[in-house]
Amino acid sequence: GSGLKWGFNRGLCEGCRGDLISIETEEEWNFINSEIEIADYWSGTSFEKKNGEWTWVNERPLTISKWRENQPRENSNVAFIVKDSHVDDQGISTNLFGVAPKAYICEIP
Repeated sequence: GSGLKWGFNRGLCEGCRGDLISIETEEEWNFINSEIEIADYWSGTSFEKKNGEWTWVNERPLTISKWRENQPRENSNVAFIVKDSHVDDQGISTNLFGVAPKAYICEIP
């Protein structure tokens, strides 16, 4: 979708009986990055505060290390994927760049 804020976008995905995309394997990461031409978009990463670990919204652990340099930031609880052909430092970021809306990808079983 064209995108708004993380929580609103997640609600739209849930309304379609899905959720924000969770990229759990290297193969999924490569596929998404080769197929999607959006500069940056919300992923389904959320912060599970009770154990201090990053997890996907489906509660599976973040098992691939695709964080951008100097990420994640300790005071953030959502993240998105930065994909920009003009930047070498692509990956998952918690730097929300203000309140700018991001595109999003729903994963629907």
